[in-house]
Amino acid sequence: MLKNIIFILTIILTSCYSGLKISKKERLVLNKNFNATVGNSASIIKSKNVKHQTLLEAFHIQEILALNKKIATDVDSVKIYFKDSTLNLYYEANEHIGSHSFKGYFTEKGFFEINTFNDKINIPPILPILYSSHYIDRIRVGLTKNGEIWVNTFFDNTKNIFFLVGGGISNQTYYFNYKNAL
Repeated sequence: MLKNIIFILTIILTSCYSGLKISKKERLVLNKNFNATVGNSASIIKSKNVKHQTLLEAFHIQEILALNKKIATDVDSVKIYFKDSTLNLYYEANEHIGSHSFKGYFTEKGFFEINTFNDKINIPPILPILYSSHYIDRIRVGLTKNGEIWVNTFFDNTKNIFFLVGGGISNQTYYFNYKNAL
């Protein structure tokens, strides 16, 4: 009986994971006045399974361009700036000029967070042992003390009914070097 209680508590406590792998010591505060051009290729990738290697892929822009048959594989750099509560990305490739905007908010922890999806159902609300469903697609953007921009992508699509659990979680952090900063 005690083993079952410990097992259940372990599952519950480890499922409350924020997904951010960057410590406070490494971060600088990102604010709305930020304006810089960064390289499109990641200099460092912290992930078990690397899915993306460029800034545009981390924001799912490369997939959108491929669907629209506008291929922008030769993007060397991306300009990042904020207007109101919107992150704006501007890039040029071949003869294609593109820009994408993402609504989000600045957190108290000093980074910008974009929630594409954030759907959670927990029954009962505090300890979801009967049923839970999580569908989270989140991107966080911040600065490091080493003069890099980090992008953390977190995706959680899990469900459980009693002790039957299914789905998957993906958490990847990318670091991009400045081309120039204003």
